[in-house]
Amino acid sequence: MTEIHREETETKGRYWTVVDGHEAEMTYSRAGATQIIIDHTDVPDALRGQGVGLRLVECAVQDARAEARRIMPLCPFARAQFARHPEWHDVLCVRHQIIWDPECSAGQEGLAHTVRV
Repeated sequence: MTEIHREETETKGRYWTVVDGHEAEMTYSRAGATQIIIDHTDVPDALRGQGVGLRLVECAVQDARAEARRIMPLCPFARAQFARHPEWHDVLCVRHQIIWDPECSAGQEGLAHTVRV
């Protein structure tokens, strides 16, 4: 698998990789020292279906565990991945809960919602 890179400033960050000349990225905002908000994932059409977006979110989860951070997945892709991976919920922001509703979107696999608890 290709290498995932991470860049972070005091307020923002991103995970990114280049595969076959195409750059994919997942961006986030820092909400204090212990929380990040994943706000966008961009995977070019040429890389879709290869697990690149999933790998970006996985890296954020691994880093969150290592750094005692929590993640709020506002990005629809990241939110859907959290819904599919309950083993990641240990880093999910405690003020939010992921609900997977397979009936929610007609003709699609389902829809993940973030709700306040």
